[in-house]
Amino acid sequence: MVAKQKKSISEIHDKYYGNKKHGKDGGPSRAYLMEEARKKDIKNFRVLNKLELSEIMTIGVTQQRIDEIIAGAVARWKAGWGKRKKAVLA
Repeated sequence: MVAKQKKSISEIHDKYYGNKKHGKDGGPSRAYLMEEARKKDIKNFRVLNKLELSEIMTIGVTQQRIDEIIAGAVARWKAGWGKRKKAVLA
């Protein structure tokens, strides 16, 4: 009698989900970009989206452009506060 060989988890995963690369653009992750921004001492890097982070981390970007991007992101973040009305307890 021949024993069945067990499949590894990665083989089972590939069978049902395919061997796809995660992420659409294949670029660095947002977490990696945030870590690099932190190392570069960029303030308010947590409110930046991935596109803004990648633009800031490109070589040759000026400090003025970095400040513009951060100011826009902070304004967008602050605009989200206070939009919901608080429920009045009756």
